[in-house]
Amino acid sequence: MSFLNKLLGPPGNIKRLIKQVKTSANKPGYLLDPIISELKEIGEPAVQPLCDVLMDKQTSFPVRNIAAIALMAIGKPSIEPLMVVLQKGNEEARSVASAALRSIAKKNSG
Repeated sequence: MSFLNKLLGPPGNIKRLIKQVKTSANKPGYLLDPIISELKEIGEPAVQPLCDVLMDKQTSFPVRNIAAIALMAIGKPSIEPLMVVLQKGNEEARSVASAALRSIAKKNSG
């Protein structure tokens, strides 16, 4: 078992990964990259839990950004749930969702 697997736990567990996103504000990038990569690999099943992180009023801005980065990595399956965040989220959630949608659109246009 690799060092990161020991540190992060077994791959593919969405609840574990979301918990890691929620506690990731102060983690260095080399620990965030595997979390985001796993969420990207999981794809669509990870989208709604990540959007829930964006919508949670208790979520800090840095954690919202990490969730948005994961949603951007997932790409197209994130679009409709992010549109809901734009409609129903607080100002901070809407701002992060808007940036994620722009990034996804830019990535898909070229």
